[in-house]
Amino acid sequence: MSMRLAAMARREWKARRWALRLAACAALAAVLAGACAPVAGPPAPGPEAAAPAAPAWPWDPDVRDVRELPQDLAAYLVAPADPAGPAGPADEAAPANPTVRDTSEDWVFTPEEHAALAVDFEARHFAPWTWTATSYANATEALWGVEKYVGKPGWGENLRVLPSDHAEELARYAHPEAFPSMNRRAVVLAPAALRVLPTARPFFGDPARAGEGFPFDYFQNSGLWPGTPVLVTHATEDGAWLFAEAGHVSGWLRPGEVAWVDDDFVRAFRTGRYAVVLEDGTPLTDFSGTFRTRAHLGTLLPLDGAPDAYGMTVLVPAADADRRAVLRRASLARGAGAPWPLPPMRRVLAVVGDRMMGQPYGWGGLYENRDCSALLRDLFACVGVWLPRNSAQQAQKAGVLVDVAALAPADKERELLERGVPWRTLVWLRGHIMLYVGARNGRPVVFHDAWGVRVTDAGGREGRRIIGKAVVTTLTPGAEVPGASDLRERILGLTFLAAPPITPGIGGAPADAHVAPGNAAAPAPVAPASANTPTRP
Repeated sequence: MSMRLAAMARREWKARRWALRLAACAALAAVLAGACAPVAGPPAPGPEAAAPAAPAWPWDPDVRDVRELPQDLAAYLVAPADPAGPAGPADEAAPANPTVRDTSEDWVFTPEEHAALAVDFEARHFAPWTWTATSYANATEALWGVEKYVGKPGWGENLRVLPSDHAEELARYAHPEAFPSMNRRAVVLAPAALRVLPTARPFFGDPARAGEGFPFDYFQNSGLWPGTPVLVTHATEDGAWLFAEAGHVSGWLRPGEVAWVDDDFVRAFRTGRYAVVLEDGTPLTDFSGTFRTRAHLGTLLPLDGAPDAYGMTVLVPAADADRRAVLRRASLARGAGAPWPLPPMRRVLAVVGDRMMGQPYGWGGLYENRDCSALLRDLFACVGVWLPRNSAQQAQKAGVLVDVAALAPADKERELLERGVPWRTLVWLRGHIMLYVGARNGRPVVFHDAWGVRVTDAGGREGRRIIGKAVVTTLTPGAEVPGASDLRERILGLTFLAAPPITPGIGGAPADAHVAPGNAAAPAPVAPASANTPTRP
């Protein structure tokens, strides 16, 4: 009997224990649900304020431009009617609304211009494999981060102040006195983060200041996509970091991110027939079933054979046991890529741009995302038009720059409407670049990757209204936000993309607002952005 009672007691205790556990879980779930649920506002003062409270998430909703303007570039493929063209109702070819015309089939560049631009693009892209030495004049110019950050305060990933000699130690590690210590061609194997100094750890500005701290890691220079040709011209003494020079940018990367190429590889890779990836995160798995990498929009790879109804075969770089580059065949599904270059038509640019619309902002390619200049560079790369890497050089070297800095804000907007060519005109302000894509309700609209809008409160304290993604806006995003700045006040120039493009200077360009003095653009109607003041909208 006592044994049966003991057994019953144990069963009762187990039941009570599970009941307690279930009750605890239910209580925890209720707490989490409450924490995640919309937070109600203060009690309404009267029946007239009975509207439901705004949800607590998102805490920082999109600015009005992003909420109300179509975030679809195809919506802007119209323009005022051409007065020289057919507009009469008797003409069956005239649009139903004679005030607008469809521009989707318009070529942004003529076929003759486009042919020259594509040849120029390929030459610049593969230039590192033709160089016989570093493209920089000296170590100071190449390793510009040493001079820029030694002795400057910085904050780490824990948002605590870094040791005062942090950058100095990295500068010694970079071994500038031995530059250049290598001269070896290589190819990028996977999306690679180019660093200003040989470290993967961040270097933020004062996070207590608006526009500083995350995501502006000043040691993040740019990103490189798979298949990018580079020349490795320097290394740390321990070989843990390599200094690589691409045709448009340079910086430090890990040895495992590249493989060494020889003449046979170059001939097999540089065939003149290429595919361009059109979908971010496209997996590249070779015919043996081995996953090689993920490719992003704008990646250029050699075509192997002719495309068919299902897609195309591309050659993907890989590394053998000795880090020598080899080629592997992989399939690129139809829609994820296309033969390069795409025709430079407005509807083509709209389709490609829409594939990047809404994607997160990424300073210097942080997390394989894009900043303003990387967005435009990848967009135009798909149609075979080469753009430099940072906003100042895109404005000053990619075409004809018209100085509008002295105009009043409204006059700048009027100038863009009257003189701007949609899809071919860049709008430049210090530290930022945008693409003019057309007009909406009589106002110009632009496509750009923006971090946020500057705002100032009643006490004069500066902050940011975050946008944080690729968007279409007017020239006054966030105008409805109290204390928001007028973006037009900071516009310096309009750049009309030209062909053939102007020959670039030596070396690669750092990311936005990181232009090194040795890589500064040639004299232009508008003064270049300061190399010492990182800025963005």
